[in-house]
Amino acid sequence: MKKRDRQITGSIGEKQAAKYLMKNGYTIIEKNYHSRFGEIDIIARKKSQIYLIEVKTRKNNLKFDHPEFAIDHNKLKRIYLTFHDFLYKEAKKYQIQAHKAFKHFQIDVIIILLNSFDEMRTIRHYKNVMD
Repeated sequence: MKKRDRQITGSIGEKQAAKYLMKNGYTIIEKNYHSRFGEIDIIARKKSQIYLIEVKTRKNNLKFDHPEFAIDHNKLKRIYLTFHDFLYKEAKKYQIQAHKAFKHFQIDVIIILLNSFDEMRTIRHYKNVMD
């Protein structure tokens, strides 16, 4: 798959994940937050908890590609460091108390599988993958 196609597929998946999260009571704080360490696809809040959401989207046949395996220790570390950067730069803007946010956050992974018409076929939400 070409890079542009992957970007389009990823964008579709992130939009579907955001819809899913909002439908389930989450508030989206930020999408695609970049730092020198990496990117967080979605930063969300539900009550006092902060959620760092990594979204993996795939199309059609998954015989040889399981998106769950794309999340490794290094990716989780980059998400954590990016979150630290986000809190340092953006906490006041979103009325987040940084010292509390580090105690009340978790990293979730949302897997979106699309059909050949780019419609969502399946969504899987893995919660608190750091545990």
